[in-house]
Amino acid sequence: MDWQVLEEKSLTSFIDVTLSTQKIAARVMDWQVLEEKSLTEHRFISYVIKTNKPPRGPSEKRKYETDWDAFNANLKLRSKKTARSPTNPHKEEKLDKIVDLVQSMKTEMGDMKNAIKEVSTDQKEFRKDFQLLKLENETLKKTNTKQKIFGMKNRTRIGTWNVRTMLEPATLTQTIKEMEVLHIKVLGLSEIRWSGQGERLNSNGSLRLYSGSNQDEDRTNGVGFLLDKEVMASLLNWNPISDRIITA
Repeated sequence: MDWQVLEEKSLTSFIDVTLSTQKIAARVMDWQVLEEKSLTEHRFISYVIKTNKPPRGPSEKRKYETDWDAFNANLKLRSKKTARSPTNPHKEEKLDKIVDLVQSMKTEMGDMKNAIKEVSTDQKEFRKDFQLLKLENETLKKTNTKQKIFGMKNRTRIGTWNVRTMLEPATLTQTIKEMEVLHIKVLGLSEIRWSGQGERLNSNGSLRLYSGSNQDEDRTNGVGFLLDKEVMASLLNWNPISDRIITA
């Protein structure tokens, strides 16, 4: 028999094949191509495989059930025998040893907890002491810095410079660079030609002190100091007396 299983407007074919073993082929029944159309060019194929096993029915009940009454009676009987059995002195000694061991372990655990608390307290006190030592060390560093700059065994470079004028900002920048190159800590300046008095921080952290003429007067004079940032901690006070005299 020929059944057409592939259908297209301009093409018909019989390429669909159902394969099976010899044992299964003898049991295949009602093989047919269904007229129901699928969503493709092929049609559905249906068949039935015959088996010798009867169809499964509802599940059978168990052939045996647990006798809980007998189980409970047996359990009670065994518990009575165990209670009446004579005690073993060796087992009691082992149990006593185990109890003593557990008690000693509990005591040791308590001692360990107390030791941990003491250690944590000691750590807190140590941190406080460390912070105090750190502050003292920083204070000593500052003091040692002063001694290194103005000590008897150390040289501190102090210079003077008639700069002619510092009205241009570039002149101040060049003067600071020369101080750093020559390692000068204190530099006296003259004829800076600034007006007024004051102190200002420079970009590199150094300090400038100046005393000039009043704004109404001509800017012909003016004196000042440039102090390195290491010397600033040693400055106690300074006094702008006039456009020719300044003390620090």
